[in-house]
Amino acid sequence: MLTLLSMISLGVILLIMLGRWIQPYSKRKPIYQWSLNDYGGHLVRGLSVFWAAGERSTYRMDRLHEEAGRDPKREPEGLGIVDAPYLDDPDDPRGKLDPPRPRDEDPDVDPDQPPRPSV
Repeated sequence: MLTLLSMISLGVILLIMLGRWIQPYSKRKPIYQWSLNDYGGHLVRGLSVFWAAGERSTYRMDRLHEEAGRDPKREPEGLGIVDAPYLDDPDDPRGKLDPPRPRDEDPDVDPDQPPRPSV
């Protein structure tokens, strides 16, 4: 029983710390000025972090289930946005690798300009 109570109290303390950590710095009060409202507010704010993460995870899982149930011959939604038309155009240089240059050429030095004397 003591172990259960210590785990619960540790969880409450960690939720309060998490709630204080996500609060904007300008609104934080020193710990010695906290009232019961502050403890409750931090605890609720810490719980809201886990609640929001659960909602996001649920949304992602729902989308994955929808995607898994789709017809495999049909393109996924939004793929046309990801695949830009320039990838299919052979004359468009975007998305293509640069042609290899010889190693002895320095791109910053003009070959027609004589080298400058060092000081």
